[in-house]
Amino acid sequence: TGPIGFDSWRLRTGNSLITRSSSTYGNAVIPQIDTELELSPGECLRGWVQFDVPTDATIDSVVFANVAEGPRPEWTVP
Repeated sequence: TGPIGFDSWRLRTGNSLITRSSSTYGNAVIPQIDTELELSPGECLRGWVQFDVPTDATIDSVVFANVAEGPRPEWTVP
């Protein structure tokens, strides 16, 4: 386990990944995820993470990149 930070999340567009650019926005959606929280396997987290996305990008999935070993969890975006 480890802290869940804003930089732990990525968006996948085709073959590329878009990294979250900043942890603060003037119009941030509340609640943002708790960056101090540590999760154990099987625990859940709820909150918002915001990305700067080019207007012509199509998002395929959200990737949790803070994984030391094994596959990175990935959720398809409909």
